[in-house]
Amino acid sequence: MKNTDHLRIAGALIFLTAGLNLCAQTINAYRYWFDDDVATMVTTTVADAQPYTLNDVDAAALSAGYHRVTLQFKDSDDAWGVPVTSLFYRNSGSLVAYQYWYDDDVSTLMETTVGPANLIDIATLVDASALLNGPHTITLRTKDQQNGFSVPITYGFDVVTGIAELRGVHRVVLFPNPALQQITLRVDASGSQDLRVAVLDATGRVVREEEKWNVSGMAIRFWDLSDLASGSYVMHISKGEDQLALPFVKHQ
Repeated sequence: MKNTDHLRIAGALIFLTAGLNLCAQTINAYRYWFDDDVATMVTTTVADAQPYTLNDVDAAALSAGYHRVTLQFKDSDDAWGVPVTSLFYRNSGSLVAYQYWYDDDVSTLMETTVGPANLIDIATLVDASALLNGPHTITLRTKDQQNGFSVPITYGFDVVTGIAELRGVHRVVLFPNPALQQITLRVDASGSQDLRVAVLDATGRVVREEEKWNVSGMAIRFWDLSDLASGSYVMHISKGEDQLALPFVKHQ
């Protein structure tokens, strides 16, 4: 998560694909406007079968706070589709802090200040030491210079502590679960431990493997899952005869 001023539209990017069909026609343009004011309308043409993204729309003239953006597509018969309106929040300056809390319990809220151009590494900075074994959720939001907050985003993850199956390792965090493009494994170990880590599919086939991973204290590894199909997988960690299996789900 980069500490920059950015536009959050309905908490996600809106992807535009010119190859979509509307009444058996291809999409050749789209237009959008803010806050039901067609005077702010911007129209953009698109090429056939070319994907586009709307995350770089110019919202510089808007005040800080909540706004609406309306999006409409045009096909090759010059017919415009039904307008779709989404709510978004415009930041009013550089981010100055981020907040997070666990399991929808705002009493666990923690806030950390950040400086310009800081990168926020959630897996490293989030303190899950007080959480019990099992699945949990974490909700995150950022705060800007005018105390405006971004839309909260919630992720699922798993915590395992007191691991008898893997001696020398006292906490494992697998984040997020379900995973989309990437999954993170955080291991807290006593002393230096040589681990072997593999990702297995539902048939037990190895789809990601780390030949040897030496951990000392807290260690973090990331795995790119973008080419894997949706479904059930297992993060398998072993050290000699010790083994730990952590199931997770991959979504597209």
